[in-house]
Amino acid sequence: MLTRPIFCTLFFIGVVTAQSVRYRDEAFANAISTRDLAYGSAVNRWTSQTETLLLDVYEPAGDTAALRPAVVVVHGGGFTSGSRTTVGAVQMARTFARRGYVAASISYRLAPDPTTVQQHGPQVVVDASHDFKAAVRWLRSQAIALRIAPDRIASIGMSAGAFTIMAGAYLEGAGASGNPGFSSEVGCVMALWGGFPALQQMEAGEAPIFLAHGTQDVVVSPMQSIDVHQRALQVGIPSELHLMQGIGHSASFGAFLTLHLDDAFAFAWEHLKLGGFAGLELLGQATAPGTANLRTTGEASDIRWLGMALAQQALPIPGFGMLCLDAASLAIAPMPSFAATPRLPSQNFQLTVPPSAVGLDIYLQEIHFDALGQSPVLTNCLHLDL
Repeated sequence: MLTRPIFCTLFFIGVVTAQSVRYRDEAFANAISTRDLAYGSAVNRWTSQTETLLLDVYEPAGDTAALRPAVVVVHGGGFTSGSRTTVGAVQMARTFARRGYVAASISYRLAPDPTTVQQHGPQVVVDASHDFKAAVRWLRSQAIALRIAPDRIASIGMSAGAFTIMAGAYLEGAGASGNPGFSSEVGCVMALWGGFPALQQMEAGEAPIFLAHGTQDVVVSPMQSIDVHQRALQVGIPSELHLMQGIGHSASFGAFLTLHLDDAFAFAWEHLKLGGFAGLELLGQATAPGTANLRTTGEASDIRWLGMALAQQALPIPGFGMLCLDAASLAIAPMPSFAATPRLPSQNFQLTVPPSAVGLDIYLQEIHFDALGQSPVLTNCLHLDL
């Protein structure tokens, strides 16, 4: 059994907000891009032409993480214009990449004119959603090359892009735009100033949804997001609605970046369970005898327990994540709960390592859960080579 004196000298240092935490903050100064990658092809029913579907990949510059979450970014433009290279789509993709994600900004099939969209709107949306699903599958097909965790893929779409990703998440049918054999599912949907008329297709167990919409939007009524939110709650889909007071359609992007960007990243952290990747961090180097300075990040007010073991394992626990601590040498200790604010607080703490730990391999992992004992998350595993 792990020696108890190590735990007897564990103590809490304080709350930290200044340092960057990947997936929550801009942890990287720059993003690098790889452009014009083909992710599929499909016939545009309005032009009868086969289109090669392209995307651009954005990654955090200098990142060495073995696995990263990914996000598919889908531009707006009323289904008649726009592309993966529009200013908003590029800015969104770069913003995700600077926080540690692999972002894919995609182009998809468009209608030739607004009249076609007005007369054949459902089919236009379905075709776009099939292209979006092909992009999700493409990311999974490239998981090894891009160092993507295939079970942690999100989506974000603006205006027409929001309609597209909601149809992709909640309508059946994979489409035939490319990359068969991989799942089209996403871990969460972030739909910005869009809508989803087929509300009855939303069912329990489907992807959680984040919605943002301006109250003065006359292009896409905010009632569309309100209706989606109400339907999601009705069937038990986790949903979060942010109404931006006094904001119209054209001002929505800037208002979202100012008001709710951090909320969107917190939503993705929670529902992609990114604490399993970045919930626990060693600051500097541990010494024995001496100290190990650590930082933990999690959801506001969550309860924490720290586990320590002398060996590791890889045991998937459904609903929790991956347990990395060997049960034969496991010891656990309660830790101070996270602060009530901000939404994803960080706390620093310190382990005083006694002389008896010299030469040991110590593995650390935390479990976080809310006051009701729900929403459990096992953090990543840390190895202290003493």
